[in-house]
Amino acid sequence: MRSGVPSRVVVLGGGGFVGRHIAAAFADRSPEVEYVAPSRSEVDLLGRDASRRVADLLSADSVLVVAAAVKKELGDTVDTFESNIAIGTAVCRALELVPVSKVVYVSSVSVYGDDVADTAIAESTPISPSSYYGIAKCCVEQLILQALGGETERLIVLRPPAIYGPGDTVEAYGPSGFVKAASAGRRITLWGDGTETREFLYVGDLAEIIRRLALSDASGVVNAVSGVSHSYCEVLDAIASALGARPAVESRSRTRPRVDTGYDGGRLQGLLDDFEFTSLADGIRLTVCAEAALSD
Repeated sequence: MRSGVPSRVVVLGGGGFVGRHIAAAFADRSPEVEYVAPSRSEVDLLGRDASRRVADLLSADSVLVVAAAVKKELGDTVDTFESNIAIGTAVCRALELVPVSKVVYVSSVSVYGDDVADTAIAESTPISPSSYYGIAKCCVEQLILQALGGETERLIVLRPPAIYGPGDTVEAYGPSGFVKAASAGRRITLWGDGTETREFLYVGDLAEIIRRLALSDASGVVNAVSGVSHSYCEVLDAIASALGARPAVESRSRTRPRVDTGYDGGRLQGLLDDFEFTSLADGIRLTVCAEAALSD
C-alpha cells in the first residue's frame, strides 16, 4: 500500500451501477480519502466541454477512476463504439491538461473476445475482441496509456467479467437479468440447457477491488476475477434458494456453439492475497433482497 493517501479520488461514472458501489466502498472503508463523483449533469462525458470539466476536478496527486461507459447490452453498434471512444478521448484530453498520479480504468474481459472457449484466460492471453464494445475497451486502454506518456506504472487496467448485483438497471443475460425477471414473476429465457459456464462478479467485490488497488502501488493489467465459473443452471438454483421457489423458465435452442469460459485470477490474488469474494449464493441473495425492497 502507499505510505499516504491521494489528495483526492475522482470517479467518472460515479452515478452509475458500478460507480454507486465504489462510492459506498470508499465511504465505508476509506472515509479519510476525499472522494468526488460528479453527476452526469455536472460532467457530461459526451459533452463538448467534458475534458475541461474533468480537468477542473484533478490535481497532480489525484487518482482518477474511469468507470464510465455505454454498456453493450444497450446495443453493440458503431454508435455505442463511438460513444465509448468519445468518453476515452475526453479523459485523455483532461489528463493532458492535468496529469494525475494514477488512473484506474475499468475495462472488460470483452477484450479477449466474447464466448471464448478457454477456461484459463490470463492477462497474458492475446486480446481478440469480437464486439464493438470490446474493440472500444481495447482502444481506450491504449489511449489512456498514451495520454500518460506510456508510463505503465501510473495505470491500472481492470478487466472484470459479467457484473451483477443491486442497482443494475440493464436486464442482461445472467444473474441480474434473471433476478429481475423472477422477482417480477416473468419467465426467464434460458438458451440451451444452461450448463455452459461463465464467471459472474458481484458488484460490491469489484468496488472493493477498485478501492484497494486505487490506494496501492499496483499497476498494469489485472483481470478482476475470482477464477471460479458457474453455469447458468447454478444461477437459477441460487435464485430459487433466495426466493424460496423455483422461477419459471422458458428454454430456447442455442443460436451459438456451446462454450465454457473461465479466467485465471492469479495476478489479482497476488496483489490482494486476503481478498474474499462474495459467493454466488450470497450475491444472488443480496440482489434478490434489493430487488424486493424496490417493489415494497
